[in-house]
Amino acid sequence: MKVVKLASRFDQGRLFKFGLLTLIAFGGSLIYGAALASSFPGWPVSKGAFWITLSSGCGWLVFGPLLWLVTRRPPLMLAEACLVTMAWGELILVPGAGFDWLLLRGTHLDSAWVNASIVGISNVVMACSIVVQLRKVRVPKGKTVAMWILGLDGSGAIFFYIFYRVIFGGRP
Repeated sequence: MKVVKLASRFDQGRLFKFGLLTLIAFGGSLIYGAALASSFPGWPVSKGAFWITLSSGCGWLVFGPLLWLVTRRPPLMLAEACLVTMAWGELILVPGAGFDWLLLRGTHLDSAWVNASIVGISNVVMACSIVVQLRKVRVPKGKTVAMWILGLDGSGAIFFYIFYRVIFGGRP
């Protein structure tokens, strides 16, 4: 009986952590998508938020199982590593969204380049985060980076294109 109680306490703590990290990832994606849409004339903010959140979420749904198939590490440990990694990404994207919303609006700066830079920095930070976390469980850095580029970045780019065509009809 004591084992069950200890396990349920651990599960409740992990569940809370997973829930909080999921909210950070989901909320940050919504915020960044809305800011991205607001920087392009004629883009509805709600569609931008939905597009970014759906596309990136689907990319993670490809990356997670790929990570498990290649590494065979415990799924909950991998899920936790992914959620922590997403939180690091949002640490870059959310302030980037604020920069986009507050400082670029009404300027002559090319917001596409600024947004590409924000996403690029976020991607590098997240890749470093997942490499550090998976090295703790002996997953080689090269294998992690290859899965990151092919599994997350590759599938994410495909989902961005597909959902852009679906949500915006191929144009804003």
